[in-house]
Parts: sequence; C-alpha cells; structure tokens
Amino acid sequence: MRCATRFAALVVVLPLALLVAVVAQAQSPLPSAWCGDHPASCAPMQAASGMIDEIVSQSTRQDLLIDFAGGLAVLGLADEARAVLAGVAPEMGRYTRQFDAAHWIAITLAEAYSKAGQAEAAVAVLEAALAAAEANPNGDPYRLYDIALEFARADAWDRAEATALAVAGDERRQSALIDVAIAMADAGLDEDASRVIDAALAIGPMPGDGQRAGWANLNAVAALTALERWDDALAVADQRANPMGPTLGRLAIARAQGEAGQAQAALATIDAVDAPIHDPAEIPAFLAEQPGGGPNWYVVQALAYAEAAAGLSAEALATVAQFDQTDWEEGTLETVAEIHVAAGRGEDAVAAARANRDGRDRVIALTHVIERLADAGETALADETLATLLEAYGALADAVDRGIASQYVAQAHAALGQWDEAEAAVAAAPDWRSLAGAQRNLAILQAQHGLLEAAAATLAAMGDSPSIDNDRDRARAALIRGLIVAAVAAMPAE
Repeated sequence: MRCATRFAALVVVLPLALLVAVVAQAQSPLPSAWCGDHPASCAPMQAASGMIDEIVSQSTRQDLLIDFAGGLAVLGLADEARAVLAGVAPEMGRYTRQFDAAHWIAITLAEAYSKAGQAEAAVAVLEAALAAAEANPNGDPYRLYDIALEFARADAWDRAEATALAVAGDERRQSALIDVAIAMADAGLDEDASRVIDAALAIGPMPGDGQRAGWANLNAVAALTALERWDDALAVADQRANPMGPTLGRLAIARAQGEAGQAQAALATIDAVDAPIHDPAEIPAFLAEQPGGGPNWYVVQALAYAEAAAGLSAEALATVAQFDQTDWEEGTLETVAEIHVAAGRGEDAVAAARANRDGRDRVIALTHVIERLADAGETALADETLATLLEAYGALADAVDRGIASQYVAQAHAALGQWDEAEAAVAAAPDWRSLAGAQRNLAILQAQHGLLEAAAATLAAMGDSPSIDNDRDRARAALIRGLIVAAVAAMPAE
C-alpha cells in the first residue's frame, strides 16, 4: 500500500497518555485484527472516532465522518469506509432532488484516494461509478460531470476528457470540458488543455445566463488565461449577457496578465474597460448606483485586484479606499495583499494590510500577511510585521475590538513558530469570549502543525461550558483531522 503524499507530510508520535486523555473506550469501525497488525495507525484512528461523537454541531460531525472515511479508505479499509459514508449519505441527500448515494460514496472515496496519491485506487472506483451511471442513464445528469472531474484529479487525463465529452446536455458538457481543461493547464499539459477548451468553445457561445452558466463563462476565461490565450479570453468574456459580465471578465484577464508578468498588457486591458472606474473620484458614484454590494461593487473589487497584479500598489489602495463599508474594504485588501506576496512584493502586502481604516481589521489583516510571508519564507519581514501588529493592537481602545483582535495576536506568533509567545498571548485574553476564540485558534494551529499533544492540552483547557460549543467543536475538529493525518503517516509504505 502506497501511503498518502498529503498525509505523510507529518509524522507524529502519539504518546499513549494523549490517546487516553482525548478518548476513553472509543468505539470505532476499525477491525480488531487490522488494529493488531497496525497499532500505530489504529490508536489515533480510534481516538479520532471517539472524539467525533463529542462534536455538538451535526454538520461538523458529518464533515468529520467524511474525512474519517477517507482516512479509512487510504489505510486500506475500503469496506469500512463505505459503511461510514453510507451512514452519512441520507443527510447529505436531504436537500438534493436527484441524490444518488452510491455515486456520492464513490466520488468521495475517489477524491480521498487521489488526494492521498493513490491514483490507481481512485481510477478503479471511478470506472465502477462510470459503469453504474451508464447502466442507468435516467439518474442524476451531473454524475458523468463529477466522474470526469475526479478522473482529472487522479491524473487520468484521457479518461477525464472522454467522460467530459460524454456528459449529456450542451451546457453541462461545455462546463465539464472547461473544468477538465483548467485541471490540465494547472498540471502543465498546455497542448491537451488547449484542445479540450477548443472542444468546449465549439459547442456554442457562452452568454452566462443564470448562475451556473455565469460561472462556466468565468471558468472558460480562466482556462484561456492560464494558457495565455488573451484574445480568446477577451472574446469569451464579451459573450456575457449580464451588463457587468464583460467588465468583470476583462478585469479578471487583466489580473491574470499581471500575475503572468505582463504588466503592460494588464494596463492596456484595464484601460479598455468600459466603466466609470478609471479615476478614483468616479468610483463613489458608480458604487452608489447599487448600494450594499451589487455587481458594481464586484467590478471595483476586481479593478483593485487587477491593479495590484499589475504592480500598481498605490492605485490599488486608492481604489479600495472608495469603499464605504469596512467588510468590503477588509476583504478586498486581504486579497490585494495575497497578490503582492505571491509576486514577491512583501512590503506592498504589509502596506495593504495597514491600509485598513478599522483598527481591529488592521490587526486581523496583518496577521494574515504574517502567515503568508512566513509560508513564503520571508521571515525577516514577517518578524518586522509582527512588531507592527503589536503596535496596532496596543492602539486599540475599544474593549470588544481588543478582545477580538487578541485572538489574532496568538495566531501571528504561532505562524512564526513562537509557540510559547502564542500561549502567553492566549493567557492574556481580556475576557472569557476572547479566551475561547484564542484557545480555538491556537488548538487549530497546533493540530495543523502536528503538535497534537499540545492541541489536546489546549482543548482540555477550554473546559465544557455550552456557551463555547462552537469554538470547542472547531478546535476538536482540527485535532481529529490531525489524528487522521497521523494514522495515515504511520502506515508503512509498500
């Protein structure tokens, strides 16, 4: 059995005391004989199984059962995985008119196998699902669509293309081909991706009437920009029937051009946009046409992203400054900062975070920038930004703002591997509500970094008050997922 590439990133040694602490007498679907042969994987899976029962939120519990089933499958316990998913399926299909439980189980297992690097197992499941779908053509018309996408996830490119071409209905078939083309482009298969996107476009124009068709148009634009077929992307964007559709599409193309290092082309695409957004002074009136976040607001947001991608840092900040709602400002600035970090412009990312006019949002944004800088290896700038964050936190006067922001101080320390400082920041939370949030965030980060014993201790310190059930659920869910990761990582490779 080939172990998961995703799961094997963390190898965690779990002390027996931890397993006893997190769950006692756990009931699980794990076969006793298998446990006898694989004790290092059995123990964390048993612990995870027992802890799932302690989750209060039904939706969170269902998500965790799906993850648990994926772990079982990757560990070679396919029958047990199917049994767990069969128990979840009725709730999953509750609001879907044509829900096919067997199909959903197959797709879920295939996804787990693919994410774990077990492509052969994924393809075997998908071939069986495809045969079942072909034997019953009157079922859910999106079954072949799902299967095509999972073939692509498993790098079974010929099967993905063939299955997408077999999807019934022009709109569905076009969308399936576009999604397969995007996956091919992401995998560097430009020639194949270009052929598949051409097959999709040959089906007919894409006016984007309705939400699903609108996404298909944007996805086609994304596929074409990934292949740097700029003129074709512009032509597809201009097919949108929605008045703002072509504008959004063109700004998405400008962003892609900037991210591809073609700043001058991005500027030309921005300049050609037919909307009153080229002067920041024009933007407030444009936003006022649809107050509260209508299509015009998304256009201004897309403009900021395109400007940031083109390296127009000051212009992007001037655009964002025209929003008069802090949630739009905060969300847009966060993505602007992400674009800058990806382009190696860390200082511009910090400037974007600092541009938040709300002090609490500024602390939150700086935290996220620190996380991204740390991931990008820019530790010196991340350390400097932490000092900026602490200064911004110290300037907060409102008690509620300080309470919420305090949760992110610990998160910023953790992003830099400063676990002692993170725990100290949690202990300094100003009230019980903030303390619960800070403990939740710390436990999640500890679990994600494989520090499962520390995460279990943080979870235990949260106590059992019903008033923080949601925080405790999220912390416990992270620990459960960490245990599943540890179980898979402990399986010997064959």
